Amino acid sequence: GRSGLQTMAPLAQKRTSLYGRQRAVTEAQARGQRQGLYYAYVTESFVLDDWDFSADYWRHWEALSKADPGIWAKVVGKILEQRDIYWSRASSARLLQVATTGSTRAVSSEPLLADWLLKLRAKPCLPDIRNMIQLPADLVRRTPETEALIDVEPFVHGLLDRETTRPLLDLLGVRSTPSGPGRLLDRLRALAKSDKAPAHEVEKWYRRLDQMLDGCSTADAQNIKNAFQAEKLILAQDGTWATSGGVFLAGDEEDIPGAAVVRASVLDLSLWHRIGVADRPSADLALQWLGTLASGKALSADDARRVRTLLVRYPIRIWEERGHWLNLVGEWAPVDTLAYGLSMQTLFRWSHLHEWVKRKTADFQRLSGETVQAPPFSALPALSDLVEEHFNQPSLLAGIEDRRAWLTAFGTQLARIELADAAETERVRALAEAIAATSWVQTPKLEVIPYLDGVPAGTARLTDILWLDGKLFVSPLSKAKLAKRVPEEIGRNLSADIRAALASGKALSADDARRVRTLLVR
Repeated sequence: GRSGLQTMAPLAQKRTSLYGRQRAVTEAQARGQRQGLYYAYVTESFVLDDWDFSADYWRHWEALSKADPGIWAKVVGKILEQRDIYWSRASSARLLQVATTGSTRAVSSEPLLADWLLKLRAKPCLPDIRNMIQLPADLVRRTPETEALIDVEPFVHGLLDRETTRPLLDLLGVRSTPSGPGRLLDRLRALAKSDKAPAHEVEKWYRRLDQMLDGCSTADAQNIKNAFQAEKLILAQDGTWATSGGVFLAGDEEDIPGAAVVRASVLDLSLWHRIGVADRPSADLALQWLGTLASGKALSADDARRVRTLLVRYPIRIWEERGHWLNLVGEWAPVDTLAYGLSMQTLFRWSHLHEWVKRKTADFQRLSGETVQAPPFSALPALSDLVEEHFNQPSLLAGIEDRRAWLTAFGTQLARIELADAAETERVRALAEAIAATSWVQTPKLEVIPYLDGVPAGTARLTDILWLDGKLFVSPLSKAKLAKRVPEEIGRNLSADIRAALASGKALSADDARRVRTLLVR
């Protein structure tokens, strides 16, 4: 103060001798030297003009620290209370080479940290904003560049972060620039994994990243962009998480119905364009996004929903250009691994099939019959045509056989059908002949196992009705259930119109069943 009395131990000069150029380099680098040293002489002798507290003070403080870990914060607090003249002239050291004549010459023009600063850098000596004592290198001071890291990185206590103290904080190793976007991205990663992330919390980190991008390095900006491209870190308006390639600033229900869009509350951020989010969805962008999905891996529920929407909208382009399709286990499978197709045109139960069958079956259930019957999808045989149901307990099937007049009449009338496609006409007529010749067998229980290419393809299951080898096996059912299940079983490989006609004919007499023909020939 004005009295001239010191309130902190004085810093004193000291000189240390060093021998060997390698030792000189090591010492200089430890004190912040970045460039190479330059030597004016051929000698190996050096001296270090340095500043430090007396060794007695250090021994005293070390002894106190065993009982009081906060002693180092008190020491630095006292230093920060001093006027800058106290520490500014004592903040750097000089490394000199000694000639054979005794002359000296500096080997570096860079400022080298004084010994007392090096020692304090290794001590927990600065409080953060929560009054937790930290190592200086673990703390950040407030700058325009570090504002985005508030609540993410530990900041030095505000009472110490003043205009007059900032040069000393820098010398102690407190950071004035962000360490990178890693911690901000980690916050988003944690939120993306939570069951229900608070939208306001997610949006806060988007705004922080947006702020960081204003002043970060090119490398950090690219790291942020790469993270959003590879990971689902964008919370869309519909509550799903998406990559930057799977979300848009505005939707287009005509081209890409149900496309994920950025939340309206953060649409104002320049972040989205910087990380590659497109303005509107398009077929080309949709196919580009499909190319980012992991081949042969099961899709998340959100991705699967989006993919199914695209499969219906652009089936041929996706099959031919992306070379992938969804199989029955929800995997994004290469088309050359798919051997069968399953559509809604046939009533076929498949949930009990083995995984290997589902993996080899393309899911065409959302495609129209016209699309499934045309190339390239028609190249895959229908799974329902290839799976055969075998009885698990044949001994239980001995029952009285009889013929149902309405079924015979229906088959007879169906055999006269004329369709636009000759091959389809022939196929349906062959089925009609089988229907007309079908016997009705009442049985108490039906348990079947699916076979594919002579190999068991699924687990045994109970069924209430089965059409096999010219016989319709029927378990005890109510009239209403019979009226529903018989047309479903007999008509599994028939069109919806013909199944409807079969259902209409089910309750008719043999004479009245002939009227069904008007429903078949149109």
